[in-house]
Amino acid sequence: MKYKLIASDFDGTIYRSDFRIADGTSEAIRDYTAKGGKVIISTGRLYASIKQHFSALGLTSGEAIVEQGANVVDIKTGKMILSYNIDNEIAVRCMQSIEEYECCSGLIYYNGECYTSTDNQLIDVFEKVIMVKIHHVDGPLSKYIKDYNLTPTKLLCISMPDKQVEFFNALENQYQELSFARSTPYLVEVVNKDAGKGNALRYLAENIYKVNRDEIIAIGDADNDMSMIEYAGLGVAMGNAMDTLKAVADIICDTNDNSGVAKTIRKYGIGEYNE
Repeated sequence: MKYKLIASDFDGTIYRSDFRIADGTSEAIRDYTAKGGKVIISTGRLYASIKQHFSALGLTSGEAIVEQGANVVDIKTGKMILSYNIDNEIAVRCMQSIEEYECCSGLIYYNGECYTSTDNQLIDVFEKVIMVKIHHVDGPLSKYIKDYNLTPTKLLCISMPDKQVEFFNALENQYQELSFARSTPYLVEVVNKDAGKGNALRYLAENIYKVNRDEIIAIGDADNDMSMIEYAGLGVAMGNAMDTLKAVADIICDTNDNSGVAKTIRKYGIGEYNE
């Protein structure tokens, strides 16, 4: 088996646009793992949001990369194996900057929970998608972070697509201590500079699975998948991926709605790989 480890994003990759697991994906994962391969889900979601899908995917043990690489978790026990937090002072200042933009709704991930001080339709839709209760706090979220001395694992910005570039560029230039990435046209993920899906995948490859980069496939659809796509021996961009991700990927597979992950697993993970 040329590729011993496959790391795949979830939303927009395994998950179809109608919020269902793409046809044939679970079967492909089971066939691949039966041959000795390892599959890691790598997502921006909280563990509480993604764990409900592990069983359907045929994953009963192993690890998952969650919260945009800020945490690596044992999927059976929920125990955090690796964790990166954002310094309290930096988190407060960054959230204050986010709050200056009326087009943005800010959220934080902390201790496995999601918090916001905003109440609007975007937040409501996001809560339905992740299927995890979002806690609403009074007053500015930045004040809540400061008052309780929180060190979030992730800050999240939700906005309409036509407003995203404006604040994304401004914040990225202002906060060099943090890593910014777009996961959808509506979402910007903010984590510790040392976090990210690529660094989390490297940790698992080197410390848990003892595999080389050229034995790894990484699959994704958005800019927040770029670090793991570039790290893996075979970086795969979905057919529906952002153009910026397609530009750095080794290959482009079919779309999430057409079972691109399942086809990639069968062709390159299970089958014979030919140059």
